[in-house]
Amino acid sequence: MLTDDMKRVALRILKALDVPEAQVISDHIKHRRWDELVNIKFDPLLHSHKSVDEFRRICLAQEFLRKADFLETTIDTAQVARDGFLSSERQCFLANRHLEKFLAPKQSCHRTLCTTDVALVWLDAQMEKHEPCCHSKVCCRYPGLCLLC
Repeated sequence: MLTDDMKRVALRILKALDVPEAQVISDHIKHRRWDELVNIKFDPLLHSHKSVDEFRRICLAQEFLRKADFLETTIDTAQVARDGFLSSERQCFLANRHLEKFLAPKQSCHRTLCTTDVALVWLDAQMEKHEPCCHSKVCCRYPGLCLLC
C-alpha cells in the first residue's frame, strides 16, 4: 500500500523530473491506477533522439514505481515472471542455435539427444500452454528437428 507520505514524496520526485512522462505517472498515482502505472515500461528506442539528461529523467519517471511490490494491483506477478523467464530462455536458445555454426564444428545428431532443439520445443510448448505439436521423431513445426535420433 502506498501511504500518504510515500505518495507525497513520489509526487515531489516526479514533479522535479519535469518531463511529460512524469506527469502521466503522477496522474496514475493521484487516481490510484496501479495496474496502469506498473504496465508503463521505459522503451529506450522511443527516446533515443532526446538529450542524455531528458532520456535519464524519462527513464527515472517511468521505472520509478513500476516494480514496487507494495502497490495494490490485479496483476499476477508470478505468472508475469514465468512468462518473462520463458521468453528470455527461448531467445537465448535461438541465439545459441544461430551462433553454434560459428563456435563449434557441426556435430551429427545421430544417436544423441539434441538438447537445444528439445529445449526449444519444450519452451514453445510452455509459451503456448499446450503440448508439443507431435510425438514423432521429426517435429512437424520444425522440419529437420532431431528429437530422439
